[in-house]
Amino acid sequence: MTMSLKMLADIATHAQAMADEAQAMAAAMQIVVDDCAEQLAAKKAENEAAGITGKTVVDPEWVTEAEASVVNEPMPNTPPAKKYTITEVRAFVAERTKPENRAQIKAILKGFGVSKLTELPEDKYGQLMDEVSKL
Repeated sequence: MTMSLKMLADIATHAQAMADEAQAMAAAMQIVVDDCAEQLAAKKAENEAAGITGKTVVDPEWVTEAEASVVNEPMPNTPPAKKYTITEVRAFVAERTKPENRAQIKAILKGFGVSKLTELPEDKYGQLMDEVSKL
């Protein structure tokens, strides 16, 4: 029994030491966070004084060559939006139409300024399908 009490006391001592270390680490981390916040505020004030607002300005010293090459690469061409036919759209909407969401589908059509699917301009088919798919 004496051995068990000593082991428990050792565990308690170690647990207290770990808690103290965790508290010290949290305090050190808070100092880092506060320092970063101060630097960010100073950079923002500097940018505003230079007339740069709403943009993030990166200090060139912080950017590696590899990062710079990625940033300076042109964006890949995005493929054009798929063109849907009225038949595809009609099938898509019909497949998702249920008695409980029929009013919602009519409201979506109304949001596009039409009362019937056949009145919807072709360039809006994809947008309509996106809206209906959310139901």
